[in-house]
Amino acid sequence: MFKQKEFYRSLDALLGAIEDEKHPHRALARMVDRIVEAFQESIGITSGRLYLREGAEYVCVHATGQAGQDLHGIRIPASYPPLEAILRDRLVTIHEDFPGYDSALEERFQVRNYAAMALDDGRYLVSCGIRADVDEATLQFALSTIQHSLSLKLRQSTMEAELGEAQAIQLSLLPRYPPRFEGFDIAARTAFAEAAEVGGDIHDFIDLGVESLGIAIGDASGHGLPAALQARDVVTGLRMGVEKEMKITAVMARLNKVIHASRLATRFVSLFYAELERNGNLIYVNAGHCEPVLVREGGREVERLGTGGVILGPTATATYQRGFTRVGPGSQLLLYTDGVVERSADGLEFGEARLIQLFRDCYRRSAAETAVRILDEANRFGAGAPWQDDVTVVVVKPV
Repeated sequence: MFKQKEFYRSLDALLGAIEDEKHPHRALARMVDRIVEAFQESIGITSGRLYLREGAEYVCVHATGQAGQDLHGIRIPASYPPLEAILRDRLVTIHEDFPGYDSALEERFQVRNYAAMALDDGRYLVSCGIRADVDEATLQFALSTIQHSLSLKLRQSTMEAELGEAQAIQLSLLPRYPPRFEGFDIAARTAFAEAAEVGGDIHDFIDLGVESLGIAIGDASGHGLPAALQARDVVTGLRMGVEKEMKITAVMARLNKVIHASRLATRFVSLFYAELERNGNLIYVNAGHCEPVLVREGGREVERLGTGGVILGPTATATYQRGFTRVGPGSQLLLYTDGVVERSADGLEFGEARLIQLFRDCYRRSAAETAVRILDEANRFGAGAPWQDDVTVVVVKPV
């Protein structure tokens, strides 16, 4: 008699045993072994095999039971009728009278009766040899439950791997130290979203020689690996364009075409890029990004840097204009992403007006102190709740 409570205890133990295994292939191989070990008596499972799809074939990459590791490397065409049924129906019990059953092929695996299930959109197949007298209703129930649990584990592993990769990409894009540019105090700070997915904030400093410094800040739409990949491509494309001494408007137009043609899920990037000269002159292009704030005269005069064009990506034919201003003595420049102004509490946003006033109040602070103060105040405004989006600020002050 099948005991459901004992079965779920065994299943929980199986899933817990592979919880620390981050590689899905190894996790599934361990699971196959434990399925046979745990359910040989209660369900009638006698052996197990794990297949991985390679092109038009499935190759046995792990096996446990009578034949064991001798089955490694055996290939089966994906067009084999029982395999087609498994891929179509997801969980199938196969006997010798199954349509298209090849006795010679199956003899190599030393089983005549088995149940098999497809996982991860058919990338993996798990096959379990079964006794001839198995209760098929019990078997179907047990294996469908195992199949659901394994599918969740695979999705979790994939998400964790993608998240880890996205985080690694995002961290690799951030400058390790603020630039040293004579005559200016420059600092940047980023607070990462604490939600399940990585955002697409970027900032960069590009060395243009002793007389000029490139400064960039942007935000790729979406989250996760696509946003991280898009952000990486933007930083790479920007650096390449600058190295080729292209005009900044031409660099933006080229980046826009590349992003528009991208096949990534995210195809919209806001970007502000400026070239700061030692004398304080600033040439910039704003492609749909939050308008940086330039404060002069001790905070009395505020200029927003909005000249440029539309956000990168929606249309391949967008053109961009240059803006000109001056970051001279007595002024300070703030670049930021929308995670700052959209920080919310009780239905209210931190907002641009609050940010500008705070920036004015930091007039006598260093660039690093100002950046930290802005993030601290925004965090305090949100009552310390997890950041829902990445937040980046860059502060530039003449000294």
